[in-house]
Amino acid sequence: ACNPEPRDSDTNEKRGTYPSRRAAFALDNCHDIQLYDLTIATDSYGQAEGLLLNGERIACYGIRVIGSGDARQANGTIYMENCEVEGDGDTILGRGSIFAYRSTFKNHGGPLSWVRNFKPDHGDVFLECHFEGMKDNPADFGRVNINHGQSYPDAEFVLLNCTTRHIIPQGWSSIAHQTCTMLEYNTKDADTGMPVDYSQRHEYSRVLDAEKDSVTIANYSNPAYVLN
Repeated sequence: ACNPEPRDSDTNEKRGTYPSRRAAFALDNCHDIQLYDLTIATDSYGQAEGLLLNGERIACYGIRVIGSGDARQANGTIYMENCEVEGDGDTILGRGSIFAYRSTFKNHGGPLSWVRNFKPDHGDVFLECHFEGMKDNPADFGRVNINHGQSYPDAEFVLLNCTTRHIIPQGWSSIAHQTCTMLEYNTKDADTGMPVDYSQRHEYSRVLDAEKDSVTIANYSNPAYVLN
C-alpha cells in the first residue's frame, strides 16, 4: 500500500492519532466538507479502504464506495444519505460517529462493521438503511473485539427501520462487553417485508419497543443527537 501507517501505530481510535493511508480517497483532519455524487473504488484486497474520513462535520450524499476490508473508515462526525458501501470484512470501521440515512451496505461475508467509539461520542446509527450479505456467505452487523489489548466497552451500533438480506440470525458475530449499545428497531426482511426473527440475536444486543423505548428511538433518529 502507498504511504501506509507507521509501524509503531497499531490503532487509531483517538483523535489526533495517525490514520491508515491505504485509501483510494481520503480526507484527513478536515472539517465542514460535503461530498456529492462520487464513485470511489480500490482494487486492492485485504485492509483496503475505498474512502477514509478523518474529521468533523463531513457529509456524503449519493456516494458509492467499493473497497475490501475497512472499505469505509470513518473517524470524526460523518453524515451519509443515499450512499452505498460495498466491501469485505469490517466494511465500516472507525472510532467516529456515523449517522446514515437511506443508505445501503453490502458485504461479501463476515462482519459489516467494527465500531470503536468511546464515550461521550456516539457510534454508528442507521435509519431506513439496508444491510446485505451473500446467500452462500451471510454477513453480520459487526463485531466488537479486543484489538491489541484495547477494548471497546462503549461501542454503539443502532439500526432503526432497516431492511436486511442474508444476515446471520444472531445479528452480531461478537459483542465483547455487555455495556456496548447494540440496538435495533423494526428490522424487516428485504424480500418478504416481514419483521425479522429476533429469537437468536446476540445476548448483549437489544430490540427496542415502540412504546417503552420511544424516547430512545426518537433520539437516535435525530442526526444532531448522534453527531453531537
